[in-house]
Amino acid sequence: GDRTGSILDITTRDGNRIKPTARISAALSGIAGIVDGPIGDEKGSYLFAARKSYVGYLIRKINDRNQFTNNPPIIDVGDIHGKVDYDVTERNQIGLSIIYGELDFDRNRDRSLLFVNSVFQGSASNLLASGRWTYTPNSKTLWQTRVFGTRTSFRNINRDEEILEDGNRNQFGARTDLSFQPHSSHQVETGVYVRRLSIDSLSQSFFFSGPLFDSLRFQNSGNEAAYFAQDTWSSEQRGVSLTGGVRIEHSGLTHQTLFSPRVALGWSVTKEWNVRAGAGRYYQFPDLEQMFGRLGNPNLRAERATHYNVSVERLFGDRMRVLAEVYDREDRGIFFSLSEPRLFNNGVGFFEFPFQNSLNGHSRGVELTLQRRSANKLAGWVSYSYSRTNLHDAQTGLSFVSDTDQRHTVNVYGSYRFTDTWNLSGEWRYGSGQPIPGFYRQSGFDYFLTDQRNLTRVPDYSRVDVRLSKAFLFKRWKLTATGEVINLLNKDNVRFAGFDGFANNGRVFGHLDRLLPILPSAGVVIEF
Repeated sequence: GDRTGSILDITTRDGNRIKPTARISAALSGIAGIVDGPIGDEKGSYLFAARKSYVGYLIRKINDRNQFTNNPPIIDVGDIHGKVDYDVTERNQIGLSIIYGELDFDRNRDRSLLFVNSVFQGSASNLLASGRWTYTPNSKTLWQTRVFGTRTSFRNINRDEEILEDGNRNQFGARTDLSFQPHSSHQVETGVYVRRLSIDSLSQSFFFSGPLFDSLRFQNSGNEAAYFAQDTWSSEQRGVSLTGGVRIEHSGLTHQTLFSPRVALGWSVTKEWNVRAGAGRYYQFPDLEQMFGRLGNPNLRAERATHYNVSVERLFGDRMRVLAEVYDREDRGIFFSLSEPRLFNNGVGFFEFPFQNSLNGHSRGVELTLQRRSANKLAGWVSYSYSRTNLHDAQTGLSFVSDTDQRHTVNVYGSYRFTDTWNLSGEWRYGSGQPIPGFYRQSGFDYFLTDQRNLTRVPDYSRVDVRLSKAFLFKRWKLTATGEVINLLNKDNVRFAGFDGFANNGRVFGHLDRLLPILPSAGVVIEF
């Protein structure tokens, strides 16, 4: 809920309840470790994991050797995770999970080449703590209650080590979900979700010459609540399942109570053919920054998206499948602030406007996937997607593609196991260029302001990674030697991270940021 688009759902596994195990990996690109095992008489489990990336260190060494004007930025990340689960009784289980991570960002280039409002260095840390209680009175009923809290701290500075952004975000809440089977053909799910959000943020911008132009510190908070219920009816004899549900959500900031219905159909036409279809309406409340920040508008309302999708799947035996899906997403009232430099009335204009619910538009496309699954020999997948987007600003009449519009996307992954101990894998990722958000046009190697938005795109992205591993088996432990090359073809990929400034004639200063160069690595993995 509270999202009009897709989300990444990650679930951490439980610890081993049979015996203690450990897995440690060390490579030029980073180090990681995980240990887990049982608690008591197999009534619970623990899991502790940590990892640290050294890719940033390697990139810094490459930058120092080559002395590029436009160095790839340095990104250092590390995180730790702890998790405990315990069966209080046969029907009651409790659990605790804590995740903490840090990120450091460094443009790693001559400060004199950066303008005063460009990020030179940044840092962020995230903490997520959650506890849960699961009650299973019988095989047909599951009741789970979770409480959680998160804290995010962030800080960005410019070339003069002046603060551009500095602050903290916090949220805490609870969620309870009930799933039960009143009849053999019905599965009912319902739940309640409440949370409180708060922010303490400082945002500053500067004149091109250096003095402070604007500064705003604000503190605010708000509550959100949501309730959902859905029923899935299924008939094994007919090969059909039908899901209908509704979500009701309320924001204490926008004072809205919204109703979101959704429906989904699954049909196994034969053993080889499956058809799925779905439709639903989704809302997303404005962020605290969008309502109360430097360009905030406290009168913002939730944006809305209506989704439709249909997919057809064809199975070829137990190992191969082909999937084709078409989708349509209709957006209304998207948050947008037209605060970007552009050509205006034959001159360069830069006006700052607060966020408005002014964008309407759509995203439509098709996705194709071919997958082969096998524990031996060849396994992998090939996927292709084609999409088109269009947005219209009701206030200015401007029409443009979305900032993340990517017409063509290709993913190819393959893994081949030569023997029980030798394995070769590779991956190719391709994406046609996304727009450079703003009013820019390109002339040769230079960029200039224009009166059309999202007219120019970054070059296409392409990266090939390969990995070879050899396992050595011992009586009580296993060692795997690995070698890999990231960006095997040394493709000069770039991304847009913001230009530095512009001149009175409309010429834009700055560069597209270079991404990872070719990066070989070797390491070992020990499991026992």
